Amino acid sequence: MGPCKHPGQDNVIRLSGDAGILFSPLYPRKFEESITCTWVITVPGEHFVRLRIKDFDFGICERSSFKIRDGERSSSNLLKSFCRTFEKDVFSSGRHLFVQYRSRDPVGGDNFYAVFEAVKQCKGDIFIPTCIA
Repeated sequence: MGPCKHPGQDNVIRLSGDAGILFSPLYPRKFEESITCTWVITVPGEHFVRLRIKDFDFGICERSSFKIRDGERSSSNLLKSFCRTFEKDVFSSGRHLFVQYRSRDPVGGDNFYAVFEAVKQCKGDIFIPTCIA
């Protein structure tokens, strides 16, 4: 099941480094239990986090949520909240990203798979997420 495997509680997983993966429990099979999985991603200094969502399939929107916050806390600014549609790439404004998957009801089943990578920050005042310095 990967590191997010304890139904009925918030599983907090800290990921760090230049790249890594995150996925729903039992991926690629659909997960059909109530669970919360929180990933706090940290990349090296002077980098942004690029989250690339490779697969995303949610059953009923009211029963599940997928939120991405710009920082390392649940109170950080909300960047995106997905249900049926999603963006393939999401960028942080700094070296931390907070990702939370919540399944509130065991009916329907959901799954997702994503990768993160450190992206070098550009010099200057303009934020260009795909900059290679």
